Amino acid sequence: MEKDLWNRKGSIAVSSISAGASPKIGQFQGQTPKRALARTYSPFRKSRSRSSSFSSCDSTASYSDNSISSDEDDGVSPREKEQQSSSGFSDFCIKNISRADFGQREIEIAEQEMPGLILLRKRNANDRPLEGAKIVGCTHVTAQSAVLIESLCMLGAQVRWCACNIYSTQNEVAAALAEKGYPIYAWKAETEEDFWWCIEKCINAPGWNPNMILDDGGDSTHLMYKKFPEQVDELTRSRSLSELEKTTEHRVAESAKSTAKHMQKQAALSAEKASKNKVQLRTLQEENKFLLQKVQTLESELKWSKKEKKRLTSEREKRDSGQLNHKNSSTNAISRQVSQDSMQNNVEDLTQNKESAKRIDVLNEQNSTLKYFLLPVFFILLAMLVSFAFGIIGSNTPVSNQASKTQ
Repeated sequence: MEKDLWNRKGSIAVSSISAGASPKIGQFQGQTPKRALARTYSPFRKSRSRSSSFSSCDSTASYSDNSISSDEDDGVSPREKEQQSSSGFSDFCIKNISRADFGQREIEIAEQEMPGLILLRKRNANDRPLEGAKIVGCTHVTAQSAVLIESLCMLGAQVRWCACNIYSTQNEVAAALAEKGYPIYAWKAETEEDFWWCIEKCINAPGWNPNMILDDGGDSTHLMYKKFPEQVDELTRSRSLSELEKTTEHRVAESAKSTAKHMQKQAALSAEKASKNKVQLRTLQEENKFLLQKVQTLESELKWSKKEKKRLTSEREKRDSGQLNHKNSSTNAISRQVSQDSMQNNVEDLTQNKESAKRIDVLNEQNSTLKYFLLPVFFILLAMLVSFAFGIIGSNTPVSNQASKTQ
């Protein structure tokens, strides 16, 4: 632990009761207090002080940042693990309880950088001014936050703590706090679901009614307002609001105002849209009326056209029937004439056939007579021809013999 001593000249002398090298008294004489404090406790020199052997408990303790301390990942979510501290305490959810020793060394290094809280512990440990305070904490879970948590509990408060950032948690520090029996719900690289689950576990627990919130960012306050309004009433009755809570309430009020303005704008826009929709509705109604009138006119025209069509078809049928009757009468007359002509032709044909039949009968009679007359004539002529032929043959033979003799 370090304490500040102011000399008469207004300079700072810093003495340390911790082991190891310490600044000499009067080292920063002639400098203003702000510059001296900046050189001594500047947060930008934090990594340098951690990397050096400035620890009062272990000279071999070395600084390990978030990337080194949280690199182990076995692929199992801490919510699925069942972990217990060495004393059997299990009201926590962290990455790995086995890194508690390393986290404790980190907390001891951070205590060297926070002498104010250490001094408060010593002065007020017996009085316990925070007795009865039930605090929900939602901050970065680092070694410095661990010093704050331990200081609050030493001063009489009860706490339940979670992380306000899913990447800033030091897993070994969370393990050290869980090993000491603090309800801590935080690990590095939480999912969004895990983040809100951890906050809810800190707000809502059996037999736990918080009356204070230490909130960095307003997430726990937001969740309490949203899901646990009865606890918000308890907080407002206790009137124990921290500075962060006041800023959070201010932000909530601002967000409420902004949401109200946004809602007003949305209402105005919706009213404008409604008016536009009314105008469009009127125009559509007028168009519908006009279209209905058109439909009615078209229906009347259609009825008239149907009537005209019926009239025209009836007239056409009548006209076609008259033409058919005329055609039928003409065809009947023609058929009568044709039948008369055919009858006349038939009569003439009959008469001609009768005459031809008579002629044929006459010819047949003549032929029969000719047959009886011509047959003997034919036989006579045939006999004459035969005799004539034999006579010619007999006359030709002696002539031929004489001719052969003369030769």
